[in-house]
Amino acid sequence: MTGMCLTIEVLRDPWSTTRCVRDATAQGEDKATTYEWYHLIHPAGNSGENQVCELDHLISLEVGGADILNNI
Repeated sequence: MTGMCLTIEVLRDPWSTTRCVRDATAQGEDKATTYEWYHLIHPAGNSGENQVCELDHLISLEVGGADILNNI
């Protein structure tokens, strides 16, 4: 996580969140590229109750994974 030292205390903190680093690098157009890499159709309006697919990180942001295309 940017600006945060990843310690066992951070990992155990129930209020810890990746919200501040999520979507910092990999944004809309980049995420569309990821769908292309996997030969998937990028679903329109893919959020909230309409969400049918979610891109996830190979190495979780919570344990220090980067929010970049090569980690999605």
